[in-house]
Amino acid sequence: MRWIKGTVIIVLFGAWPFLHFTTQNLTLQTDLGLSIPRILAAAFGLIILALMLWLALSLLIRRIRPDRWAAIVGVGIVALFLFGPLAAVMQDYGYFRYSQAVVWTLAAVALLALIWLLSRSEDFSRKLMIVAVALNGFALMPLVLPQPQHTSDPVVESAGQESGTAVSPVQTRMAAKGQRPNVYFFIFDEYDRADQLKALFDFDNQPFLDALSDRDFVIGKKNYANFPATLLSVSSTLSMNLIVAEGEVFDWWGDGARKAKRVIDGYNPVVERFRELGYKYIHGGGEAYVRCGNAEDLCIRAKSITWVTEQERLLMLMTPLRLFRYRFRFAADKFTPAVVKNAVRQYADRPRFVYAHFMIPRSSVYQDDCTTVAVLDGMMHVQKLPRHDPALMHQRKLRYVNDIKCVNPSALDLVDVILADDADPIIIIQSDHGTTFLHDWSSPEWPGDEFRERYGILNAIRLPEQCRRLIYPTMTPVNTFRIVLACIEGRPPQLVDDKSLLLRYYGKEPTRVYQAQGKE
Repeated sequence: MRWIKGTVIIVLFGAWPFLHFTTQNLTLQTDLGLSIPRILAAAFGLIILALMLWLALSLLIRRIRPDRWAAIVGVGIVALFLFGPLAAVMQDYGYFRYSQAVVWTLAAVALLALIWLLSRSEDFSRKLMIVAVALNGFALMPLVLPQPQHTSDPVVESAGQESGTAVSPVQTRMAAKGQRPNVYFFIFDEYDRADQLKALFDFDNQPFLDALSDRDFVIGKKNYANFPATLLSVSSTLSMNLIVAEGEVFDWWGDGARKAKRVIDGYNPVVERFRELGYKYIHGGGEAYVRCGNAEDLCIRAKSITWVTEQERLLMLMTPLRLFRYRFRFAADKFTPAVVKNAVRQYADRPRFVYAHFMIPRSSVYQDDCTTVAVLDGMMHVQKLPRHDPALMHQRKLRYVNDIKCVNPSALDLVDVILADDADPIIIIQSDHGTTFLHDWSSPEWPGDEFRERYGILNAIRLPEQCRRLIYPTMTPVNTFRIVLACIEGRPPQLVDDKSLLLRYYGKEPTRVYQAQGKE
């Protein structure tokens, strides 16, 4: 009888996380594309492993009743899958990764110790089976209970009331449709501003910009980045404030850098505000420091050569495997606009905030015929700078221009897919910074031409017609989402000063930050 009870306990507790995951995704009607066979396979695999562990413990240490070992293994499964919710709570209070691991470990040990003490009772296994049945019953309840239907748009209404302004015509239409506009934020890494493309590469990018203008984008001609590197630039954009202030000292390898990385991972004021407005957050990126960071509802991925799908990745995020973030990915394809285009076609839920970071044209992705290359060109880990090697400089310039020629039509294709599906979306196409063919990376000084090359950025924003007047020629990315959210919420934007801050970047020693003066 004890063996039967033990088996039932492990099966019930092993089934619970997968039952809960399935019902939540079915009732919330997510864009996951739930695969029931893969869910069953994962559940079956976990239960088999748990049963094998239980059997081994019971046979090796026979003086302990097998139902007591079953209680430990069964409750251990629950503790394993409760890591995700616990981590989410801790993130709200600023605790990440190692702190999460310590707290969860202590909590799990305390829980299992309590179960070990309680399991000394002969009657405990029967009570634990009742708990397991109840737990699975609660997981099934969303399929039985009716889901609340929202017929109004309370966030839009409250936004106008809180700001003390009238709700705009844009929002009146949004409320009538019962939705807010989808927002797409696309970063093209190291994409120079048009005047810099002409000066450095003799490349005319006006046809691409004109095509964006025809699609109602406002094109910036004088836009500068706030910082000269992705880590600081993008984190400032998503913080809607400069991530490090003028006069402060920044350590590229210290706590400041880790804080900035967490912002890019999705733990930032922009994502938080979109969630408050009822948006789903979708993230995608092409390299380690811009890949999905566990904050997203869905992750856009290039084609993978592993068995891990988005479904398995989300299951892993419920466990301590989320500490490894997005290591379960070995890309067979490059992360290009075509990948995002195929993904957005499958989305059904609205509204959504999509952030995709393309390492194009920074890292060579396209061949001459615009097919994607199999590997990076090595510039992510370059040992000498192009400006120190004329042959390498020439090669890199050719690859850079080729990638822009190839990515431009692909980006337009992505925009057209979005416009065909969305009535009036907000689309942001920006670069985080420009190129560095002129500047010596080890120097803290930025002469005018080198400043314009590295800080002059592509900036094209498509807003609803009534909001386009909010965009001004000298805006920097730190004000991008201050304007976007003001448009959505029907209120005047609360802008901060547009500054470009200079520093020596990726140095071994902390570097002082100072403001650009007279660089035009």
